[in-house]
Amino acid sequence: MAFTPDPRAVDSPRIAELAAYWQRLRGERTVPLRSQLEPAEIRDLLPYVLLVELEREPFRVRYRLVGTEVVTWSKLDFTGLYLDQLDFSDIEEPDVFTRGYREMQRSGRPQFGRIRTFKVQERMLYYECGLLPLSSDGTAIDRAVAIEDYEKLSTDHLKAMPASHRK
Repeated sequence: MAFTPDPRAVDSPRIAELAAYWQRLRGERTVPLRSQLEPAEIRDLLPYVLLVELEREPFRVRYRLVGTEVVTWSKLDFTGLYLDQLDFSDIEEPDVFTRGYREMQRSGRPQFGRIRTFKVQERMLYYECGLLPLSSDGTAIDRAVAIEDYEKLSTDHLKAMPASHRK
């Protein structure tokens, strides 16, 4: 599924909690400032959170921080790497994140989606994700806070999930 600005596209309480926090930070602004984000205020979400830097020309996504649960499920710590340097071999649509981040940056609106991953016994599995825009200067959308929730997957799925790797 492609990302959508509709938060009802996901069921995750974790994603809803981060989206509500983002909304409080935003206030009257179009998007919150990156400097407003206080990790202590979202402590329980941190294992699922990614902090992202967005470059415009050419468009690139750089992962500045990757939470421990994301590392566990992807089987790779990709902190400091660019999205285009990674092969998330478990994902059915390899460019889904690029499209999601582009739309988030273009529109200034959070994006929500279910990321289709691999099949187990002919059943397609998925996890849920939210991409929320941030700004370092109050004008440009050049940062994001993202969250991935693997609640729909089990530890047996984790064992079966292929590892991500650098291209």
